[in-house]
Amino acid sequence: MDFSMSEKQGEWLDRVQSLMAKDVRPAVPPYKQQDAEGDCWIVIRH
Repeated sequence: MDFSMSEKQGEWLDRVQSLMAKDVRPAVPPYKQQDAEGDCWIVIRH
């Protein structure tokens, strides 16, 4: 069987890898920090 990617599949793989590197991975440390800070859904009563 031939499991090599087509040109179109390679283009999509490059796009997804670029998105992950540019937008997703840099957002992980701030997310973890914010998550560790505690509950962000606090009810404020007047």
